[in-house]
Amino acid sequence: MRSPVVALTVLALVGGVSPAAGSTSSPVPSTSQAPQATPEAPVAPAANTSAPVDPSDSPVQSSEPAPSGSPAQSTEPTPSDSPTPTQTTTPLPPAGPYGIPMKQNIRADSWCRLLIPNKGGDAARADSIMDDNIADLGQYGYYRLSAKPDWKPQKTLDSSGNTHVNGLYWATPLLYTGARRGDVPMVERFYGLIGDWLSKHKKKKTRTWSVTQPIIAGERLWTLTCASDISNGARFVKATRKEANKQLKGFKLGGGTNNTAIHSQGSALAAFCYLGDAEKRDQAAANLNRLADYLVLPDGSDREGSPWYAYYTLRLLTKLAPVYARCGEPYDQIAAAIKRQEHFLAAAVDPNFYLVMKGDTHRARLSKKWFAPDSEVRWAATQGAEGQPPTNLYEVFEGGYVFGRNSWTDVDGHHPSFFSVRVSRPYVTAHVHSDLGSVTFDSYGSEFVGDPGPYRYDSSAIRDYMVSRSGHSVIRVVEKPKKKSTKKRKASSLGLASVSVAASGSSKVLATTSDPYNRTCLRDRTYVAAVIKRCVYYDTAVDALVVVDSIKAKKRIRADQRWQIPNGVKVNPKKRGATLVTPTARARVKFTGGGAVRKYRPNSKRPDGWFTNGYGELVKGTVLQRRALLKKGKKRTWVTVVAAGTDTPRVGVTDSVVSVSRAGTIGTFTLP
Repeated sequence: MRSPVVALTVLALVGGVSPAAGSTSSPVPSTSQAPQATPEAPVAPAANTSAPVDPSDSPVQSSEPAPSGSPAQSTEPTPSDSPTPTQTTTPLPPAGPYGIPMKQNIRADSWCRLLIPNKGGDAARADSIMDDNIADLGQYGYYRLSAKPDWKPQKTLDSSGNTHVNGLYWATPLLYTGARRGDVPMVERFYGLIGDWLSKHKKKKTRTWSVTQPIIAGERLWTLTCASDISNGARFVKATRKEANKQLKGFKLGGGTNNTAIHSQGSALAAFCYLGDAEKRDQAAANLNRLADYLVLPDGSDREGSPWYAYYTLRLLTKLAPVYARCGEPYDQIAAAIKRQEHFLAAAVDPNFYLVMKGDTHRARLSKKWFAPDSEVRWAATQGAEGQPPTNLYEVFEGGYVFGRNSWTDVDGHHPSFFSVRVSRPYVTAHVHSDLGSVTFDSYGSEFVGDPGPYRYDSSAIRDYMVSRSGHSVIRVVEKPKKKSTKKRKASSLGLASVSVAASGSSKVLATTSDPYNRTCLRDRTYVAAVIKRCVYYDTAVDALVVVDSIKAKKRIRADQRWQIPNGVKVNPKKRGATLVTPTARARVKFTGGGAVRKYRPNSKRPDGWFTNGYGELVKGTVLQRRALLKKGKKRTWVTVVAAGTDTPRVGVTDSVVSVSRAGTIGTFTLP
């Protein structure tokens, strides 16, 4: 029996499926007929119980030959006095369901091609549905269909996949492949699945959040618009209009609004453009313009707390361009938001040209196809091969980020140093983590302090760990009960005693200065039981990250200083620090202020040290930790220095002076 292989390649969205992944074509004027109101009886889908095939998501187009999109026309014989041979006519391609031309590609000017373009792997996905009743949802898993699906969640999908199945976009390979092959049952299966889903989601109780959330409704509206347009209005016009009206009615800006609203309003724009409703078309475009300025902050950073989602939002906004053009809507406001994002994304790459893994960002690089040839972000996307490098070495962004480095290009034959700080969490969204004060550090070509990334969107203990304080390089606080008390506090999902959490608004950025050295300070009021002040310094004189943590206990607490060391770094703990070794460099971690040093590696019982490589792909890192027990009113100050080199540097901290020695050259930095 063949087993399903779930593709774990990262799609253009981590939170959904892109409306035009891989599409670079520009729209052409539509020649489709206006939609006609006709009965919409669903077609019964075909049944099959065979084992699933291996799904393919290759970027290469299907190897099956595609017949010409314009069939040869018959020729009329001309009158003649002399006999002529009988001429034969080339038969037109047979018409399929709802008059869809068969044995040729879906027409280039269709809404299908604009909203959900055909792509490599479509034939395999279509065959998987027809032969094995398996719908491949890529990184999210697969859904097992029956002759009449119940559309309930399945264990073969993660939580995201069990919502995206209601988007129905995954069924479009049936339409593309069926039309090209002349496979009528395959095209009927496409319409049958949509009709079956609609027939089972008429009642209010079936319209749960997994069905109505903006990204899912947007995907479904793409699919309905496609199905209605390509059938010349024979199917689903009423359903298209109804869904589009719901998207307009439900639009608002506020807490929880994120990139998914682009799917919702973008699909509504396309639907009303297709339906010929100019007033509502204009309203959808106005909503998108407001949304772009809401999600993209004035300095280009993102509201969602994740560089990956900033990049994803840029791609979604860019893909709106042909829809705006086809609908005759001005695109200037969207283009301006994209331009702002480019500067932020250029700043958000490390010396190895990966996006900084803040929030729900996995290890990923920018693709040059989204950026202008001479731009600074094109330089970042091509790893310095094209465009011009940025000039700013230290930048603070409204989205809660600080990025600093000593150079944009190599220094003395090695990669430059880079650090990041989550200096604030101004917006709490689905993709931001509990990571206030967290730092990352790269030097000499290696990442020595990292962030864990998202893992996958589910309710697992590992996902809980990834988004928690425990998964980041921060101070973690646990309240300790009074000695006389025998009552146990309720434990958290991570096995820690529960703690009271302060309002995020009580935290504050204290300093962000770049001269004469980089200084980033914040007051962290994540916990009611403690006040934490963290200052992060970087000075080119020592080329080292210096972190000073001051903790004041307002109750009896246990304070843990945690450092997330990525996979590929060998960690050797010492009494007052550790040495870190990679194939390209060595680093020394120097601790002052006391606290026993321990290291932890992840296992089946303990999540400490897990990192995300790709969506749903775990790799083992290390947590380096030191701990202190503090009574109410007591204080503790910890100084941490991380310095890298070709060989392990010597690091000292004496009387507030940090010294770093490499190859006999000593640099010093005096703590303020």
